[in-house]
Order: sequence, then C-alpha cells, then structure tokens
Amino acid sequence: MKMLRNILITTILSFTCLNLASLPTWNALEIDVKPGKYEELQQGLDELMNSPVGKMFPGSVELNWHLNNGENPATHAIVNLFPSMVASNEWGAAFWSPEATSIREKWFDVLNDSADIVRDMSFIQIANWQPEENPQDYPYVEYVPMQTTDTSIVIEALNKFIATDDGKKFPGLVSMHQCNYCGESDTNSALIVQFKDVKDLESWYEITISSDAFAEYLSDAREGATFLGNSLVLVLSTWNNTPASFNQ
Repeated sequence: MKMLRNILITTILSFTCLNLASLPTWNALEIDVKPGKYEELQQGLDELMNSPVGKMFPGSVELNWHLNNGENPATHAIVNLFPSMVASNEWGAAFWSPEATSIREKWFDVLNDSADIVRDMSFIQIANWQPEENPQDYPYVEYVPMQTTDTSIVIEALNKFIATDDGKKFPGLVSMHQCNYCGESDTNSALIVQFKDVKDLESWYEITISSDAFAEYLSDAREGATFLGNSLVLVLSTWNNTPASFNQ
C-alpha cells in the first residue's frame, strides 16, 4: 500500500491571488443511453475524436458508466478533461467554428439518436493530493458532490486525515473540485476519489467503516460542507490526443 508522501496541495485561498484560468478543468455531459444504442454512441464519439477537429483536442475524453447513481437517471457521462480553462475555451472555439460544422452536426445527430441529455456540469480542480500519479490508471471513480461554505476547511480536514495511520493506507487518488457551472443542483464543489480496481475500493471501505480517524475527518469536513450523496463510476473508454494548434 502506497504511502502518501510529497503531497502537493493546490488550493484556492483568494480569488485575488490565483489564476483560475491556469487550473485543470473538466466538463461532464450526463446522459441516459437509449436501449441498444451504446455501441452507436461509442462509435460516434470515436469518429469525432479521430476527426481533424477531434485530433486538436488538448486533453482527454472519457466515456463513463454510472454503476451506482442513486436517483440520478443518467446511465453514462462524457467527460472532457482539459489542462486549463484557456485550453477549454480554445477547444470550444474550434469545435463551434464554421469549419467544424459538418463534423459537429454529425456528432450531434449520433448523440441525439443514441441518448437523452440529463445535465451538464463544469468544474475546476482546486486541490490534488497525488499529482504525480496518472489518473487513467485508476478507472473506478467515486464522485462525491458537496455544498461547501468554506473549501479550506474540507482541504485541511483531508490533510489531517491523510497524515494518520489509516490515511496512509489509502490506495487511490483524491482531488477536490469547484463548480464553474452545476445547473440548478445544490452542488458547488466535489471530491473525486479514484481506485485501480474493485479490490482496492472494497478494502478501503472496510477501513473507513471502523476508522476513528476517518470519522473525525467527516466531522471536521462537515464544518465547511454538506455532503450530497455519491456516485460510483467506471471509465469505459478514454481518448488522448496531442493538441495540434493550441498554445499551452
């Protein structure tokens, strides 16, 4: 089990001392895939990402399956991960350009035929406890939405827990994110917890059930946030492209 050393925390202390445009950002389009239409959706997304426009994408795109999603009707999500808000905006300009019209319309035809849109969300990553790790090696993802009044309280509670004996047993990745846009939901931030496999996920939950340190972390974190449930997601497919024309 890996010890969490050399922890790097990127946190929002003040909007006046942080360039939000330089932080990693991601957008999620949650969808309800129609019966028998998953392969059509996956193929359409593959064609988009291998098109001239798709090859310009400055990050990664994931097609995720919601294994456990509570009352949320979404069965899947398409997640766009960008190295920065600048890269996201530049990709948006390319995708919506007149030159991309035929590619864009073909993709929308596939999307509308294969799935119903549930909602879209956009987040900025504000803290990352294992920045040296590759998140694509950890395909099992727990999405934990929150309504925070003070993100620094949640971050400090996690810092404190990770330093405990039980915290050092954590086998995955954890990061914190702030909403750019979360629609009409109560969510304004979220934790993303990732695992390499089901075995690691289950063993970690066994630890947290009986951990006094984890119970203390939850108590401390609730001083600055209300937890709004969670979803368990499996990353099914990932597309990685090297940007062809973005200035990063």
